[in-house]
Amino acid sequence: MKKITTISFILFILVFVALAIALPAKNTAVIQPSVDGQGVVPSTDTSQAKDQAATPTVDTSSPSQPQLTASEVANHNSKSSCWTIVNGYVYNLTSYVYRHPGGSNSILNMCGVDASSSFSNQHGGQRRPASELASLKIGPIVR
Repeated sequence: MKKITTISFILFILVFVALAIALPAKNTAVIQPSVDGQGVVPSTDTSQAKDQAATPTVDTSSPSQPQLTASEVANHNSKSSCWTIVNGYVYNLTSYVYRHPGGSNSILNMCGVDASSSFSNQHGGQRRPASELASLKIGPIVR
């Protein structure tokens, strides 16, 4: 009986240690690049760290914040950094390139350009594509 209890305890400890190693801590700090590239924005949410690393947080209410322009969007024209403009807003599609149900080429054609007409022609009036796109919004474009 004592042998079974000892074995059970050892198995419990092994499972606990394995889970502690496999599961990330919830309060681990993640450093993200700032919009202007001059500093860092700390984050404690590791679940979105991968997607947010290429997505700046833009506060257009402050005049000291850089504003998103078409020329800035044009710099993000690849699968590793894919931004687009749709109906006056900038979206970071980088994390969505390979998740798009219609294939990655559909998204890659939108990288770095105003894709308002392409998006509207393909998905105009459809809720799911509009919702997916909204979840990737960075902020308004400045013309």
